[in-house]
Amino acid sequence: MVEDALRRKLDGVGLHLNLFDLAFVGGNLAAMKQQADWAMGNPGAEDQMLSLESHTEAWSGKLSRARELSKQAVESARPNDEKEAAALWQANAAIREALFGNAGSGREKAATAIAIAPKSRDADAQAAWAYSFSGDTARARSLVDDLARRFPQDTILQRVRLPIIHSQIEMGRNTSEGGIELLSAVSPYELGMLTGSAINSCLYPVYVRAEAYLKGSPACRKLSKLLR
Repeated sequence: MVEDALRRKLDGVGLHLNLFDLAFVGGNLAAMKQQADWAMGNPGAEDQMLSLESHTEAWSGKLSRARELSKQAVESARPNDEKEAAALWQANAAIREALFGNAGSGREKAATAIAIAPKSRDADAQAAWAYSFSGDTARARSLVDDLARRFPQDTILQRVRLPIIHSQIEMGRNTSEGGIELLSAVSPYELGMLTGSAINSCLYPVYVRAEAYLKGSPACRKLSKLLR
């Protein structure tokens, strides 16, 4: 479908990001490089592709390379005055650091993301995730309370994104049952991408629920310790 759109001259960065994703899923490194090369030097596309590449490098365990690509993504967005995009790529990197167990780095990058684009809805939400994953529940709660107050009619924020963060905060207090309960209302949305401006915004509810079950089950806790 994407290739047909391109043949019809319906070009756009989203199509190339999709082709990169499909190539990644198929393990086609040459096709991934082709799409990455297309984005280089293309304002508004280069930063998005660099951030997407950072995720695939992290998936492969190449954290240093992922960090460098995220840094490039942030710097690529700055000359075009895309402050919110730069903040998102920084916040995405913060989440990744937290999930890799680098809590201090995650908190530091989250703070930088907020400073780049103050009061950005998506950047604040991503930073709140980073704080919650890195164990800084006070900052995470402060951000979600502010977001809830500023965007009372934002359905995806109120019904999906904020409950996920609240669930993670509950698990930080070792209350896995409360975390699971908070995610029950999110299930209709959990397989979708929560926002088009944050490329890695899918499957957080699934991940957080799995973590909650691991913390709540004695057998799972024992298995988790063995695996670590």
